[in-house]
Amino acid sequence: MTSTIEQSFIKKILSENFSCIGAKASITKSSYEFYLLEKIASEKSTHNLYESLKSFTQKRQEINTHFASFIACFTNHNEITPSQFEHLLWKQLYMLHQHDEFEWDSRVSDDINNPYFSFSIAGDAYFVIGMCPNHPRKCREFPYPTLVFNSHHQFKYLKEINLFEKIKKIVRLRELQYSGSINPNLVDFGEQSEALQYSGLKALNGWKCPFRFDKKENSDVY
Repeated sequence: MTSTIEQSFIKKILSENFSCIGAKASITKSSYEFYLLEKIASEKSTHNLYESLKSFTQKRQEINTHFASFIACFTNHNEITPSQFEHLLWKQLYMLHQHDEFEWDSRVSDDINNPYFSFSIAGDAYFVIGMCPNHPRKCREFPYPTLVFNSHHQFKYLKEINLFEKIKKIVRLRELQYSGSINPNLVDFGEQSEALQYSGLKALNGWKCPFRFDKKENSDVY
């Protein structure tokens, strides 16, 4: 049975003005998993999210050969500011990394500052899209903190079939019409670290991720 929160998410994505046509396709083709958790970046949610993401990664190509998304929505932490959410997003990814028993996907970098960085879980690279209450960009606004995991390699496939540039132009035009501007952090893989895009917030000069992924540590993540 589809939850009320999932129905709200689907309604947002399928709304006429929503800019990302890839997200629309994922919803209409049911090539996604929607998972409800409790508090973002908590130990309980991290354990449950990791196990679900690992399962999704192992069966992702069965859901859809190239395009499948995992959507994690946190239900009891909806009174946070976008800046607080950005920190919690990275804290959650770091905690997932600490749980991960797999090696980092060798096709991407684990150095957050490297132009070829992409987040890896269960041996597969993902581009992460963060959404939260009161986000300044319309397409990233949602009543609950949400992380969308899209396989990084679907973008490589789109380039291989010569559709990437066409889709990128369409999405950016729709984003301009929807939000009045395009995301100022938008860059192509290999130009600058995609980490700048995960939260959807404008990155200030000298922005640094509060966590590292090129090694695992038993340090306090709070």
